[in-house]
Amino acid sequence: MTHNYTIRRLTPADHLLWRAVRRAALVDAPAQFDEPLAEFDERDDADLQASLQRNTVCAAFAKDTPVAIAACHPVAAPRPADFLRLFSIWVQPAHRGQGIADRLIEHCIPTGKHAELLVRADNTPAIRAYERLGFITAPAPDDAKCFCATDNAPGIYMLRPPAP
Repeated sequence: MTHNYTIRRLTPADHLLWRAVRRAALVDAPAQFDEPLAEFDERDDADLQASLQRNTVCAAFAKDTPVAIAACHPVAAPRPADFLRLFSIWVQPAHRGQGIADRLIEHCIPTGKHAELLVRADNTPAIRAYERLGFITAPAPDDAKCFCATDNAPGIYMLRPPAP
């Protein structure tokens, strides 16, 4: 089933939408994220608003319902200022396989920016998707934690140079 999806950046005013879709992601795939559901549930509205202010969080919507998310933020030194770290990439199971994650990731990364991410070493579908988008496995910088998720599973550092 193919849907028409709209993608937009969430603002602090969208904190309740962010809470709902992030919570759905943590319930669906808790091992893929480094924030436990119980910890997320303790976050108050002001904290979620601040998170949406300092990070770029994009959501894909089927009609008015968010069905996927992707987020990024600038990476601090020692990397150059044109680096972004992608995180919190998730698509509802019923909407997977339709290129939504690809569209969200491309929406998050401005032209001329490098992008990096960490992915669980055992998450083969995600690794393949990232490779399709031009990410390559690279040695992790000292400041990038090389494990993922709440269970400290091994992770892979992936990097993408700016798109031409």
